Amino acid sequence: MKKKRMYGILPVKGCIRKLLRIMRLSLFLICWSLIQVSASTYSQNTRLDVKLENASIKELFKDIKAQSEFTFVYNVDDVEKLDVLTCSFSQSTVEEILNYCLSGTDMTYVVRDKVIIISPKEKLQLNPDKPNVTEQPREKQLKGTVFDTSGAPLPGAAVMVKGTTIGTITNGNGEFALNVPIDSKLLVFSFVGYKTQEIAIGNKAAFHIVLEEQAIGLEEVVTVGYGTQKKASVVGAISTTTSKELSRTGGVTNLAMALTGNLPGLTTIQVTGQPGKDDPLIYIRGQGTWNGGQPLILVDGVERKMNDLDMSEVDNISVLKDASATAVYGVKGANGVILITTKRGAKGKPQLTVSANSTVRWPSRLVDKLDAYDTYMVKNSAIEREVPLLESMWADYTPLSIAWRYRNQQSLKWPEAYPNVDWQKETIKDFTMDHRVNMNVSGGTDFARYFSSLAYSTQGDLMKIRDNGRGYKPGFGHDKFNFRTNLDLNLTKTTFLKLKMAGVFSNLKSPTSGSLEFYLNGQYALPPNAFLPQYADGRWGKSLSTNSRMSNSAAYLATRGYVLTIGTDLTSDIGIDQKLDRITKGLSASVNLSFDNHFESIKSISDNIDVPTKYIDPAIEDMPTGGDPNQYITLLPVTGTNQFAWVYKPWTLNDENADNSLSRLRRRLYYHAQLNYARTFGRHDVTATGVFTREQLATGSEFQRYREDWVARTTYNYDNRYFAEFNGAYNGSEKFGPARRFAFFPSGAVGWTISNEKFMNSMEGWLDKLKVRFSYGKIGDDGGLSQRWIYQTQWAHGDQMPLFQYAPTSAAQRSPYTIYREATVGNADIHWETAVKSNLGLEVAVLKNTLSGNFEFFTEDRTGILLAGVSRVLPPYFGINAPTANVGRVTKKGYEFELRLNKNLKDWHLWANASMTHAVDKVVEKEEPELKDPHLLAKGFQIDQTKSVISTGFMQTWDDVYANAPSSSNDAQKLPGNYFLIDFDANGILDPNFDTAPYGYSNRPQNNYNLSLGADYKGWSVMVQFYGVNNVTRSVSFQNFNTNFDIAYEQTLDHWSKENPDASYFLPRWKTSGQSNAQAFLYDGSYLRLKTAEVAYTFTGERLKHYSISSLKLYLNGNNLFFWSKLPDDREQPNDYLNDMFYGAYPTSRRINLGIDIKF
Repeated sequence: MKKKRMYGILPVKGCIRKLLRIMRLSLFLICWSLIQVSASTYSQNTRLDVKLENASIKELFKDIKAQSEFTFVYNVDDVEKLDVLTCSFSQSTVEEILNYCLSGTDMTYVVRDKVIIISPKEKLQLNPDKPNVTEQPREKQLKGTVFDTSGAPLPGAAVMVKGTTIGTITNGNGEFALNVPIDSKLLVFSFVGYKTQEIAIGNKAAFHIVLEEQAIGLEEVVTVGYGTQKKASVVGAISTTTSKELSRTGGVTNLAMALTGNLPGLTTIQVTGQPGKDDPLIYIRGQGTWNGGQPLILVDGVERKMNDLDMSEVDNISVLKDASATAVYGVKGANGVILITTKRGAKGKPQLTVSANSTVRWPSRLVDKLDAYDTYMVKNSAIEREVPLLESMWADYTPLSIAWRYRNQQSLKWPEAYPNVDWQKETIKDFTMDHRVNMNVSGGTDFARYFSSLAYSTQGDLMKIRDNGRGYKPGFGHDKFNFRTNLDLNLTKTTFLKLKMAGVFSNLKSPTSGSLEFYLNGQYALPPNAFLPQYADGRWGKSLSTNSRMSNSAAYLATRGYVLTIGTDLTSDIGIDQKLDRITKGLSASVNLSFDNHFESIKSISDNIDVPTKYIDPAIEDMPTGGDPNQYITLLPVTGTNQFAWVYKPWTLNDENADNSLSRLRRRLYYHAQLNYARTFGRHDVTATGVFTREQLATGSEFQRYREDWVARTTYNYDNRYFAEFNGAYNGSEKFGPARRFAFFPSGAVGWTISNEKFMNSMEGWLDKLKVRFSYGKIGDDGGLSQRWIYQTQWAHGDQMPLFQYAPTSAAQRSPYTIYREATVGNADIHWETAVKSNLGLEVAVLKNTLSGNFEFFTEDRTGILLAGVSRVLPPYFGINAPTANVGRVTKKGYEFELRLNKNLKDWHLWANASMTHAVDKVVEKEEPELKDPHLLAKGFQIDQTKSVISTGFMQTWDDVYANAPSSSNDAQKLPGNYFLIDFDANGILDPNFDTAPYGYSNRPQNNYNLSLGADYKGWSVMVQFYGVNNVTRSVSFQNFNTNFDIAYEQTLDHWSKENPDASYFLPRWKTSGQSNAQAFLYDGSYLRLKTAEVAYTFTGERLKHYSISSLKLYLNGNNLFFWSKLPDDREQPNDYLNDMFYGAYPTSRRINLGIDIKF
């Protein structure tokens, strides 16, 4: 009988589950096999061409990386011990190449995917098929994330158990997971361009690792003239900073201001806080010429304005200071060079960064003016002292009861008649707001890499603008829009195309043309009792005085219209780099073409100051009962244009004007060709560079200006121990005649890294670097004079000679014939200013680079300094100004040092940076009258040495008055309380023309100091920066009671009197003369600022990744938060727009800034 088959003996659900498990396992095995095959396939299918001769193993790695996607992980000390090698491979695998090159050494390798690990054989277990296998039976899993210092994850970072082959790399989010033996001690984290870290495992299972940049662009490679050099081989004096350091400057949008304190050797001097015009003066190692002395500023190799850049566009900045570094820029390199390199893209997925910040800005220190009551008290004291000289002054004496009205207006019937105005409060806001937003994206492939940036910033106005009821809002302001795109294309393996396009669109708002004194004099010069800014009926306050210093600055700010300057700057660069290894290995060439355009137009509203005003006579308060108040009130203007009624004159909207004036149009064409050679022969590194550049520049409708440079540089490095460099520049400037147009400027430098010598091996472990270097060379400068063709005599046509007198006043007194005349006398021998510079440098690093420092000692001897003809010594009967000539010499010497501390303590990173620069110049030769006394000459002192009549104290009694030498003027009006003056030339007469002597220093500091301190803890970071200067003198000319106005300053409260003989200040005169101010207006310009402070936190993690955000940084920082100084206000030089401090200036600012940076 046939048996029936039995179904259902095995449960159906069990079969399905088993089947699914088998399928999942099979799928996993298939995927794993594919991964392994993929890794193996890449290394087997990637074919390489390598040809090296006497090269280091690191050059081999570099060559392989350039042709593939392989990344090498190795210990630098291990590979540097290997001998040089010579090899030639064609279409070979990486295994074939490494097997050959590492044979006969104690090194081996393992390939994991696209990561190649190089290690000593005894430390590496060669089992690439089982990269994480361990003989230890017990394991534990470690997880973590690796970030950079900005908080962004680092994909592709290597994570290794020290001493083994166990390791992995981080994924796209910077995360890793790794099974390690239970007894593993250390994890090693490394990534190209970052410092390797060793972290103790201990009992931890999760790790938050922050890798610090090794600053490939700065610590290992430094931007120098026309190229880059390895940091270790640099023998010139170069300081560098990065965009990260500049971003901490507390809401400052001006790049030059952000440099203050961040670069040793660089000094900035702030003169104004006006939006859009707040560029500081910049000096590198002091000033070596009286013709400006400003450094050459290059953006991506082309001379451009620094402040046209948004800080987010900047990658790094290098300051070249000595002859070796700057000689290749001979035309303008004598004053130092600032090289600004903008950001470029890198291979990788697109990274979008969005940042925004808002800044609260308020005035820094302002001058303290006395209120009306205190001013009257000082004025009465002055009258009491002076009345013996002029009895009529009693009429100006203010009784206490009247003075008291200015402080107790609430008790008066007519309080408006007794104003006591704080003009600073009435014309300056408590604060204003600045805003900035930036978006940039970067990334790339093997073929193309890109960086693009858009930025917008706006600066608010600190001036208080009242509503004028006229339908427009005047004042100050600055809006700026930046864009930039940098593109790098690999056209072939040997041909690279670089494209750059950038632009700035700006709107600069300011009052209408005319002296700013009318708008700003309220801060310093307007008396508190003059009038109210604006009365309750809307009329503006006005004085009956016709003196312009009594102008109502509040009315001027509100009713005079405004000017809007619309600027457009467009820059473009195109360059091609070509490798020429087929000719000889290491040879390359590049050509670049740059074209810049600046356009500027003006839009404006013209308004008339003829607005309704009012003056109230203080006598109205004592008006008889039933009197008419209108008899005491003056309304201005009295009549209008029709003589019947006063009406507003309408304002005018002027058409946009874009003429071809020199300041509004500018164009620059710059082209550059360069040939480079770099080759290593065993332990010998040799480089050579040849450069040709030519610049054509024109502003407005002028003829083009030309500059041409031929440059050569060669460097030699033996075994990273001995270094030599030679530079030569053959420069041409159109400012000089054909025979003097070109000049050759050579320089050389040598260096010795003592710590790399074998006899220093005993210090290994604590002395990491000891390097000494010296440079010497000659640099040229075309003098900074704007005048052209000074080598040629120039003639003019159109004058008529006087007939009967020296200064004819009518045509009848002149000849009827038009003549030709010699307008300027040329000097065919005019030539370059030449600066001979030397620099001795020392670099030290100890305790695994925890502490490092640079020390520099420098000198400069500049000869042939140009002196304009109007400043030369020539008798007036010559009839014309002398020609410009090379008749000056200035020497300069000084030193600078920088100390850096970097320390990692578990999750903490501590750092500090301290620097100081000392630079003193001295005028050795300058054409001056030969019979002048030495103390009256510029020779022997600093450029712009402060000079003054000098006192030794106060004349306390009439005996002192008679004992002092007689004055050349107003001698009969001297009084006790005058300064006891020094008769410096000892001729028995006090004369400021002959007794003015050097006092203090110049208006540039001889010393500047910087101290920066910071700490990072996980996502937190904090830092503070202090900056200070000393050995500087500043003049602040306070005009107390100027032109008999009731204006006085805080200093006068401690004035001389019989009861206060040891006062700090003199008692100003009211109406008589005879008082010398001596050095009372000269201040010690030393100061210390809390320049920057910042606290920040960077967020990372899964929650952010859900929104495709890799990191988010919040920060709060400030700029110029505290200011310690004896200066009466926070302005480092008084010459803002006006030569006299009396009129004031736009206030400098303090800032607090809140911002956010988001990386996607």
